[in-house]
Amino acid sequence: MEKRKPLHIICNAHLDPVWLWHWEDGLTETLSTFRVAAEFCESNKGFVFNHNEAVLYHWVEENDPVLFKRIQKLVKAGSWHIAGGAWLQPDVNIPNGESHIRQYLYGLNYFKDKFGVRPRVAYNFDTFGHGEGFAQVLDGCGMNGYIFCRPSVAQMDLPVGLFEWKDRSGNSITARRSDDHYLTNNEFTKYCDDWMPRWEGEPVSMILWGLGNHGGGPSKEEYKQIRQYIKDHPQIEVIESTPELFFSEAKKALKGKKLPVVKEELQNCFPGCYTSMSRIKRAHRETESLVKSVERICTLAWWFAGEKYPAETIENAWRDVMFSEFHDILPGSSAPQVEADSLRQLSSARESMSRLRLKTILRMFRNEKKADGGDVPIFVANPHAFRYKGVMELELHTDYVWRPRGVELYVGKKKIPHQRIEPGHNMPQDWRQRVAINVDLAPWEVLRIDIKCPLNKAMTQRPKLPKLP
Repeated sequence: MEKRKPLHIICNAHLDPVWLWHWEDGLTETLSTFRVAAEFCESNKGFVFNHNEAVLYHWVEENDPVLFKRIQKLVKAGSWHIAGGAWLQPDVNIPNGESHIRQYLYGLNYFKDKFGVRPRVAYNFDTFGHGEGFAQVLDGCGMNGYIFCRPSVAQMDLPVGLFEWKDRSGNSITARRSDDHYLTNNEFTKYCDDWMPRWEGEPVSMILWGLGNHGGGPSKEEYKQIRQYIKDHPQIEVIESTPELFFSEAKKALKGKKLPVVKEELQNCFPGCYTSMSRIKRAHRETESLVKSVERICTLAWWFAGEKYPAETIENAWRDVMFSEFHDILPGSSAPQVEADSLRQLSSARESMSRLRLKTILRMFRNEKKADGGDVPIFVANPHAFRYKGVMELELHTDYVWRPRGVELYVGKKKIPHQRIEPGHNMPQDWRQRVAINVDLAPWEVLRIDIKCPLNKAMTQRPKLPKLP
């Protein structure tokens, strides 16, 4: 008897937390979709529902604890599969490597803590292209497979089935493009008829099915189609599956045969959106950088001064950054109201981190030697794991009365050169002064600069005001 072709069908509900709707709409749709999926799992023996994005589960946990417990029970029973592993499905081009790592750090930790599981196959069904270094990130995060849908067959020629995606670091990840895309939308039979011929040379195939974009998941109508398709195609072994099971079986079927290797970026689609909504892109980069630097400053304070590490505050800020990286927010492909919501969320994170940074710095230096009368102490910290050598600007207050002042900077007893530059105000007095200096700071180094502001003896009298005609 001829061996039947295995076809792994993976039910999912592509659910954008935001896109053409606010996050509140995304949250309520998450509750609706997960309720439908839970009922489907409980009513249909052998059915398996797959879903990733820890942020959605977190929303359910906070807003419907009863539903959350049902899902935990279904996960334990094996009828609900925790997939993907990331906090959400982000843009893969704009965020830096640290943000990508955080998506999996927080996502995987959440899934382990709440469900006791550890996904190994990552997926980003709807991201608009994949930067080269992402293969290294996935490999470093312990993932052994990757599913994506974009760029599509029409946009980029790629091997059919599994291939090794390798970057210049030498790291690689086994990947598969879902050529049929991520939804079937009640057209399962048509999708199979259209795509099975393309996958003829693939030993084990996979199709993603379900309703989505604004949630949905499994439907009774489509599930009937699947049952009928199984009857009508006895030559195909249809398996209700998971990403991990598909990759495991597909690799076994290769019997040691080497996969084709792709070394280029997986680009691109919708490039125009990367030129839109620039305010989100700037706010994201500023917030992303601020959270990282504050996190390192807090680590220094914990290490050197014994200060308590503010883990919850920093994690909340990272969650705001990660949410802004959603693939319909950061690129600029969402509705205008989403832009406004995201800017507000990023602003909240920046405010939180600014307050935490000052609080931490004040605590770090509260036991420093008292400055001499009239001196102004400035503390410069390098929060990076690399040496910083370059120009730094600082602004200080010199006096509360109109007396012209100079500025002298000292490190210990050594006077250091500086360049006086335009301050951030338009007052004629020398109350505030701004200077630029060269610094050379080792990783984690904290430098104290004592500033003296001697009177400018050449100008001891207030100038006379001109007479008006």
